[in-house]
Amino acid sequence: MKAVSKGAYSLFFHFFMSFKSGGIGKTILSIVSINTKLVWGIILDGKG
Repeated sequence: MKAVSKGAYSLFFHFFMSFKSGGIGKTILSIVSINTKLVWGIILDGKG
């Protein structure tokens, strides 16, 4: 449980920093890319 909350915190921190430096566009791009990786990981796990 501790690792999950730590991961969520680091994700939130990453989004916050990218939002401050690059604005909304970069933040949305990073969210989309991470979600795409998660989805593909789930799909590949299901097939494997």
